Amino acid sequence: MKPLNFALPIVVLLISASCIRYQYMGLSSSVPKNESKVFYHENDTLRISYSFNGENCPIRINIYNKLADPLYIDWTKSSITIFKDQMSLWDADSEYDHLSKVLSQSSTEVQPLLLITKFVDLMPEDTYSHITVMTNNGGVKMKKYAFDTINTPLHFTTKIHYTTNSNGILENYTEDQFWISSLIPTYSILPFDQPDNFYLKKSTGFSTFIGIVAIAGLIMLDANLPDEGE
Repeated sequence: MKPLNFALPIVVLLISASCIRYQYMGLSSSVPKNESKVFYHENDTLRISYSFNGENCPIRINIYNKLADPLYIDWTKSSITIFKDQMSLWDADSEYDHLSKVLSQSSTEVQPLLLITKFVDLMPEDTYSHITVMTNNGGVKMKKYAFDTINTPLHFTTKIHYTTNSNGILENYTEDQFWISSLIPTYSILPFDQPDNFYLKKSTGFSTFIGIVAIAGLIMLDANLPDEGE
């Protein structure tokens, strides 16, 4: 009985602890970034800014009207194409109107959807390098995977339709491409909170499993988490 009594506090900790796995991802684009890491598309009419920081790649689109007259954004015709699947940037349940009026020297911003919610399955042929990232526990060595437009796990294109006519005639559109260019798998919370990156997370269920095994009498006091990046 003494070994079981000794192990019970550890079992309780293992059951109550949450083991969270993360994937931190960086994006690249056909458009440039400013000093704040915000992607932007700019012409004589407007400036479109894109940011994605947060969980599950929440795309935020800010459109600034550079003209002296109002500008109209047609969200029913605007879209995001992920690989070959096209989705409209507007639906009947949206909080914003299907045709946004942007006054002169003003802007409008929408956050239409989360672009990725499932973990990326890394392949043996995916290339990576070793990096050291500062966390709350000090410097931790991790794997950083690199992708191009061919082998990227996520590639999408935005198309924004706009016009100076409220009836939608004589319209124009912009078309910008984005893709995941880097990925860091980890069990640590990383200090990455910039518009050109985002993260996914999920519970591994590891702690609960160890707790059940210990209560059954197979106490493993030296159980270890997988290494960072595995």
